Amino acid sequence: MKTDIVALKRFINLPAEILSGEWQTGEFAPGGDWWLAAVLKIKADDRSKFLVEPPEQQWVELPASLQLVSAFAALKSLPSTGVGGSQRVSFITPVYPVTPYESSPLLKGKALKLAEDTVFILLSTL
Repeated sequence: MKTDIVALKRFINLPAEILSGEWQTGEFAPGGDWWLAAVLKIKADDRSKFLVEPPEQQWVELPASLQLVSAFAALKSLPSTGVGGSQRVSFITPVYPVTPYESSPLLKGKALKLAEDTVFILLSTL
């Protein structure tokens, strides 16, 4: 688990200052595409900068190697959370565009509101 926000900013864009954050990275397959996930604590006044409206109901499947500990443990309590056939945690939830965070090569992903002041983002090279 990483908490160095300066290092996080080397990988992704942050649309405003954050109060705190935790992040982790992993590979989908050795030597292949990779992902970055972050849980960001934000100022409630800045929420519209982090979560671009409108959200869409989507299926979210977390990478198998994502550690659901510390701030990431909140993902286990989302409605419809379960383990799919691939043994990955998955759920259906409102998903926001990742446009505010995109930075090559991390151009695809999902952003979720975990609480009024907490955002989860998952970006990947896929």
